[in-house]
Amino acid sequence: MSKKLMAILGANAYAKTTYEFNLPGNQTDTYTGYYSTAAIAKALLRNSRADDDFRVVVFLTREARRNNWENRRINSSEKTLEIGKGLEYELKEAVPQLSQRTKTVDIMAGISINELWSIVSTLLNEIEDGDEVYVDITTGYRSIPLLSLLVINYARIIKNNVKIKGIYYGAFEAKNEETGHTPVFDLWPMIEVADWSYAIHSFFKHGSAAEISDLLEGSEGNTTEDSKSYFSSLGNLLKKFSENIHMTRGYDLIFKYEYEDLKKCMNDIVKDKDSNETGSYPVAKALIERISNITCNYGRDDLTNGFSAVRWCVEHNLIHQGFILLQETVVTCLIYMAGLNERKFINNYKLRDLFKRALEMKYNYTNNRQQFQKLTLNLFNSKMYQQLRKNQTIIDYLCNLWPRLKKNSLSNNSANNKQSFPSYVTIDYVKNMIKSNGTNCGDKEIDKDFVKEFINELDPKKITKHMAKEEQDEAISLISFIGNCLTGFAKINGMDDKYSCLMYELSQVRNNLAHGGFNDREVYELVNIHKKCNPGSDVPSKNTDDLSFKDIMKIILEEICDSMEDIAEYAKQQSAKA
Repeated sequence: MSKKLMAILGANAYAKTTYEFNLPGNQTDTYTGYYSTAAIAKALLRNSRADDDFRVVVFLTREARRNNWENRRINSSEKTLEIGKGLEYELKEAVPQLSQRTKTVDIMAGISINELWSIVSTLLNEIEDGDEVYVDITTGYRSIPLLSLLVINYARIIKNNVKIKGIYYGAFEAKNEETGHTPVFDLWPMIEVADWSYAIHSFFKHGSAAEISDLLEGSEGNTTEDSKSYFSSLGNLLKKFSENIHMTRGYDLIFKYEYEDLKKCMNDIVKDKDSNETGSYPVAKALIERISNITCNYGRDDLTNGFSAVRWCVEHNLIHQGFILLQETVVTCLIYMAGLNERKFINNYKLRDLFKRALEMKYNYTNNRQQFQKLTLNLFNSKMYQQLRKNQTIIDYLCNLWPRLKKNSLSNNSANNKQSFPSYVTIDYVKNMIKSNGTNCGDKEIDKDFVKEFINELDPKKITKHMAKEEQDEAISLISFIGNCLTGFAKINGMDDKYSCLMYELSQVRNNLAHGGFNDREVYELVNIHKKCNPGSDVPSKNTDDLSFKDIMKIILEEICDSMEDIAEYAKQQSAKA
């Protein structure tokens, strides 16, 4: 690992001046001469440790070697040279200890594409893993300084642990009128523009905010602690949003993410005078303006967040994540409209699977024909035989699920740690009571009247008459839970059949994606199912070779989302009635 000052030397004549270089701790270093590279080398060496492996690399054309390395060109109009007084001489005078650690590297003039690529290769070859690089572009030849900036930025990415520590320009035209000194500007902060370009592209093209978060977290030049806090908070919030999408955290996107904090943070940055006038705000502002158009679609505890997240996935080619979020959002809506709005219900895998199956089992697709059926207890018992134990029914399944739900609720609530876990004796008593009432099976459609009749037969007063108070409360809670589930099933029965077809389609997609994707036959079958569920689909029934698999899946995802989005409002309305 070395510290390298890399300079691009031109062939023109340069005027003598006193360069002024700012050092850490409000110190300055001055050097009087013709070449900024000597001034910068002297200042950097002064600020280095004795054990630093400091080197100077000068890139030059054949003409520049003759005019300004070995000799010094006196003026641009004539070809008069001062023999032996070029940059080589000045470096030996300014930093004699670097005479054995200075090298020249020949480059071409860059007058063709091939020559430009040759320069790129030459520059890259001089940057090694772990290098700290300083670049002097003051005396650069033609467009080569611009090219060198692109190359060193590329080297940061392609090579291991390369750090660009400074990009220096001796601004002769900005000479101080009082002192006559020429300031040496460090243009390194401007390389952030390239970083911001990549980060914002990554965010809006691929939905990843990791790079933006890193830039905002380390944003320099903000003059107040408050403004630094704004940028840091914005970075963390965007990263969290991005991670929620990529990790398909549907619950967090709907119920936990602080959208109002994100909006407030952006408003604080816009209003803060200090952050507006300094630092990386100009590029951050463009980001904020675009994010503002996104955040208006989200709000905490809003089921439509899930569908907005799916649209984000469509726009950013996160197709797999989009299908997962769409199905899980719909399941959340189903549980929500059953009145089971607590986290212990919404996040329970078995309950989620049950409601997903409830919507899906209304749809029957066999031999390229589709049929629809209403939910009954017997239909549950027959369709869920793999989940049910021997001689178990769907009601038994709900009763057995309740202890797990209650246990999770108690373990997550420290205030209730002293409460006892559910009594299996109580649960068995309720199950036996249900069986004795003859409500354990049936082909009757589960609707509002069915639920009312079912619950009325489970008269809590009669069931709890011989129970202790704690057991009574437990039995009533269990009956209420069963009632909510049945109410949810009744509302699923009342939904348009298209939702069942779409849920079946979502399950087919997710299963295939989870097991390695689709072969040609499966793609064809999926398109056929999709056309049945979405007669107006833009996916062609034939000649799908004209579209890539990704294009087909993207269209299907967007069309299913469009068809199912209104379920969010339906769920909120039904939840209020539950």
